[in-house]
Amino acid sequence: MIPLDKNHDDRLRMWYGDRIAALKGQCEKCAGEGIIMADESTGSECECIKQGKFELKMLRGNVPEEYWQEPEFNVASTFPSIKDYLVQLGESRPKGLMLAGSNGTGKTTKACYVLRRAARAGMGVFRIEAPEIVRVQSMVRSGAYWADMWLQTGMFQPVVSIDEMGSEFGKSFTGGEIRTLMAYFIKHRSENNLPTIICTNMSFKAFKEAFGESISSVVHGNKFVAESLIEADWRQQ
Repeated sequence: MIPLDKNHDDRLRMWYGDRIAALKGQCEKCAGEGIIMADESTGSECECIKQGKFELKMLRGNVPEEYWQEPEFNVASTFPSIKDYLVQLGESRPKGLMLAGSNGTGKTTKACYVLRRAARAGMGVFRIEAPEIVRVQSMVRSGAYWADMWLQTGMFQPVVSIDEMGSEFGKSFTGGEIRTLMAYFIKHRSENNLPTIICTNMSFKAFKEAFGESISSVVHGNKFVAESLIEADWRQQ
């Protein structure tokens, strides 16, 4: 969630301390020590500590808790394209990922699956819904400058997902400040080989009309892998 005051980081640190203490207290592997000893002089971080760090990364990354756990079905097996995309990330061949489809077709589930796997692999992640960007800008205009810092920090994490880039958002802000800001984030990330996952329920034609050439040209190029859950090739519409 968007931080509502400047003490957001302090609260996260307190949450992390309490969470680590709870995980260590419940852990039978390390008996609350947080370290697994291979011998008298060599030890490694216990899974309970790794879990706490993962949860903090997801919390900082604005990923809803409902997506922290593995889904009931195997996403990589159900959607081979996602498995292929994760291989690309693991081999440091980052591309963006466009997920296009109507509501309920699994865009957010697939995007958060990638974020979760990236976080487990040690990458920083961030997820934001397009309307949240609008809200952040409104907060900044009211003097909540920490919200802008939160957004700027998040949008330049190694892997970022922008959800709900839908027709309502696009039509409301076409040609305005928000479209310019979105173009800046997406183009800057692309130019610096930082993978961005975009979820939309718009056709390419509608997307281009709503967000302009500056964004659509990047998504249309070879820096993005486009998967349409409706059409065979989203970019040819």
